[in-house]
Amino acid sequence: MSKRKASNADISDDTAASSGQRQPQMSLDLSNNKTTPKVIATALLALLPPGATKHDAASKKLLRAYALLTAEVDARSNAMAKANVPPSPPPFSEIVNASEVNKAWLNVSRMPVLWERLDASNGLSNRDRKMNQTILLALLGRPQFANLKFIALPFKLRLKSSTIASIAKMCPHLETWDVGYGKGTGRGKDCDLVDAAEKFTKLTSIRTNMWDVTASGIASAAKVMGDQLVDLRVKNEFNHRSLSDASLAIIAEHCPNLKHFAYDCRAGEHSHASLTGVGFMILIRGCRRLEVLELKNVSELTRRDFESILNMLAQDRGSFALRQIDVVGYPFIIRSNPLSIV
Repeated sequence: MSKRKASNADISDDTAASSGQRQPQMSLDLSNNKTTPKVIATALLALLPPGATKHDAASKKLLRAYALLTAEVDARSNAMAKANVPPSPPPFSEIVNASEVNKAWLNVSRMPVLWERLDASNGLSNRDRKMNQTILLALLGRPQFANLKFIALPFKLRLKSSTIASIAKMCPHLETWDVGYGKGTGRGKDCDLVDAAEKFTKLTSIRTNMWDVTASGIASAAKVMGDQLVDLRVKNEFNHRSLSDASLAIIAEHCPNLKHFAYDCRAGEHSHASLTGVGFMILIRGCRRLEVLELKNVSELTRRDFESILNMLAQDRGSFALRQIDVVGYPFIIRSNPLSIV
């Protein structure tokens, strides 16, 4: 093909001469429909000396440049294709390996020996020291207790309002607060129950002992929790205090979502005139979602009181969720499905 200059629209040509004038410069607009492959080829050939063949040095440079251009365009196409393809899930073997590693770590991290060593290194397992507020808060400050849902306070631990507030910050998901109900747990006061009800936003269950807690304190805590209270369990081991019909009426009024109620008294103690079967009738009427009623050695309740409760449930069975009444310390039992005295 003989050398030919491109059109003015495609090529800016400065006359080349041996006297040192500039070589012709291309100005191709590839986006223009008029710029055909033939025009481009003509412009590239214009860069070569007249009569140049593929063996000339200038021709070899041009051909190598074309190979580089092809490789770069292919690389860009591949990169674009990979960017538009959604990532594929990891191979099944990798998932299995990750699961095995996770399972092994959980198995090791839950070993009592490991935590005993950590306790010893932090001074938390020293049996000569009592579990005071400082040690308790240091223990609950561990990340492993961030999602704690149940806590039974240690025996003889003296609570303060600031302690309860600190525990509420460390354990924001706490649902059950046990102060004295479980065996070996500590004792609380009326103010402790109310503080817990106010500061634990996800609390649904309160369990306590009436050592230093009164019926008024229990009713106040229930009033604060309102429809959030689902589980209430009270132990009365020494019978110097007792729940009353008035306190049960407050619970019935403010806690319609109560599902579990337990009252555990010490056997052989005398009864209190402030608590009668009427109070439990009021509780059941107000808490129609109550499913479980546990009564142990509640001497204030007689067989006739239980018969009245069962008759009330039988007359409007669809309005009450109560299907289980567990009694201890009576000369009879109450069977479930349907409820009946035997």
